[in-house]
Amino acid sequence: EIERKILEYKTVHDGEFNIEEFFEDDNLLEGFTKNTEEYSLANNSYKFYINEDGTVREKEYKLPDGYIECEYLESTGTQYIDTGIIGKSDVAIEAKFQVLDLAKTRTMGVTDGTNRLSLVLPNAGTGYLVNQIGTINDILTSHQLNVGDIATTKQDGGDLYLNGKLINTVFPATFNTNMTLYVFAQHAKKMVSWDISRVYNIKIWENNALVRNFIPCLDDTGVPCMYDTVTKQPFYNKGTGTFKYELKD
Repeated sequence: EIERKILEYKTVHDGEFNIEEFFEDDNLLEGFTKNTEEYSLANNSYKFYINEDGTVREKEYKLPDGYIECEYLESTGTQYIDTGIIGKSDVAIEAKFQVLDLAKTRTMGVTDGTNRLSLVLPNAGTGYLVNQIGTINDILTSHQLNVGDIATTKQDGGDLYLNGKLINTVFPATFNTNMTLYVFAQHAKKMVSWDISRVYNIKIWENNALVRNFIPCLDDTGVPCMYDTVTKQPFYNKGTGTFKYELKD
């Protein structure tokens, strides 16, 4: 709910976020407190921060002992992670990523050959990157991303957000691919379309409930993985080779 309110605020304010003005707009939830330089809210057992730029993170997510948080994981074109979540119309997906190769950017997705749920794929012949929902290409028109850009995109039903700003709305029919979403690849029936990019964070919602929140890290043996703060489980490379990474400061 709080993320939706922040997205609505950013849409009205041209993608910008001012935390003081945000709370003056009566968007404050019960239980608000200010903690040093960050603002925290408590909604039952879900505690989280609103950072000054409008991003939301858990107040106290803790990696297991021996794990080291990374700034990102980077795929070289042969690695991927299976999220275990089926791609369908009641699933929303969000990724913070960096473009490394426009022709090989496939940050997250699945397709059964007819319907798709995917973030940041190349749209052949246009030079644009697209999100996909159902049978629709949700094109990032006039918001082209270039090599080196770091961005956050979210596909929530027919609403497409880029860096917190609603930039397009489409109206997909109800669908279910009956296949799981991959990160660093698009999962297809007969093949995997590989990705070359950096991923900083992945979130997945099902029926508006957060079901995956992936934090890039090294496990207690030094193996790169995505740790999910929801299931409290690490998710590992299902492909070949090894993820590159940068440790978080």
